[in-house]
Amino acid sequence: MRTIISDATLLTMEEATPVIHGSIGVEDGRIAFLGEYVPQEGDRVIDGQDHLVLPGFVNAHAHSPMTLLRGVGDDLPLSRWLQDAIFPREDRMTQEDFYWGAMAAMAEMTAAGTVAFSEMYMGAGEIARAADESGLRAIVGRGLACGSEERGEMGEKLRLATDFCGAFQDHPRIGFSVAPHAEYTCSPAFLAACGELAQERGWLFHTHASETESEHRECVARHGMTPVALLEHLGCLSGRAVLAHCVHVTEEDMGILAQRRAAVAHCPESNLKLGSGMAPAAALRKRGVTVCMGTDGAASNNDLDLLSETRTAAFLQKGMERDAGAISAFDALRMATVEGRRALGLPGGTLSLGAPADLILLNTSGCHMLPLGEDPYAAVLYCAKSSDVALTMVDGRILYRNGVFYALDVERIRREVTRSRGRILSR
Repeated sequence: MRTIISDATLLTMEEATPVIHGSIGVEDGRIAFLGEYVPQEGDRVIDGQDHLVLPGFVNAHAHSPMTLLRGVGDDLPLSRWLQDAIFPREDRMTQEDFYWGAMAAMAEMTAAGTVAFSEMYMGAGEIARAADESGLRAIVGRGLACGSEERGEMGEKLRLATDFCGAFQDHPRIGFSVAPHAEYTCSPAFLAACGELAQERGWLFHTHASETESEHRECVARHGMTPVALLEHLGCLSGRAVLAHCVHVTEEDMGILAQRRAAVAHCPESNLKLGSGMAPAAALRKRGVTVCMGTDGAASNNDLDLLSETRTAAFLQKGMERDAGAISAFDALRMATVEGRRALGLPGGTLSLGAPADLILLNTSGCHMLPLGEDPYAAVLYCAKSSDVALTMVDGRILYRNGVFYALDVERIRREVTRSRGRILSR
């Protein structure tokens, strides 16, 4: 059966034909046609009037179980936030907590139009299970930390990166990453071993880099080079590497990232909330670096709203560069869609024939979007809210429509999250 969204405005994310007025058809998980609709018997037709259709958003850096820690340690800088508020609570979390925290994140992301995400956290098997049940696409990595250079201890830690994968091997929507936490929690030898494992498996290499000025400065003091330069020196950077944050990067760092084709997951709201600074996203893009969007975890953001994140990114760069055109609405939305999929190694990201049917429907009838304006991309970025998402589809399957979740039991998620949160914070 075909699913048709009729009489809509299609934001293709393609430069040649950025906007199409008409219909879009989905069949067998792929986009089957764009433009004029010729009815066929058995078609499921969704009225697209007063709606925009666009590719779904990609969250390139998330810690989904941290929904359980939303609101914990607010208004603290990163080092105190981690040491005093987050790490002690994470020690109390069980595998069941990881699962329900992830399920809450999946519900939030689905309702906000996210169709794919890249994960780094403990309980990776439970996160992958939640992703499987939610219908979203996911690249899942078990967050790793190892300060030792002893071969046996490093081997034990590396096994955590692969032990959970067997149940999801060859899964059509779930892939894997090797995800060492950061330079300051991992020895150089361990980082190098993670890079080697990622290359051997053909997986993503996903880590934090230069999130704070102190991290950047202390890495230079320890190793005589910046975090980005250290990762390059250790052989960790390639077109299959995603570095989260990169707030404090040098011109040399930018050149390394461009040369190695490594991507940066830009998480401006988390960086702002923790007082870490503002990443030079526009400058990175000018150097040819792929910059995609991430939310970080709900404990440091405090939401998983990628549309809001992308708006913040665009506004910040305009102000930092003193240039209203530093990042256009079209380019910002490509960062949230096309560039995210490119960074994660996922096909698609545009509304084009044969592309995966990972798309969203955005309601434009709200007063905050009237009148729509001449540029629908600008209307989405500068006016729309995530609550305007009327439908989220992944692989041709409708996961969410007009407040109804088709793959998730949100009432049970709410109960289980409340129970887990109470236990984690009660000790």
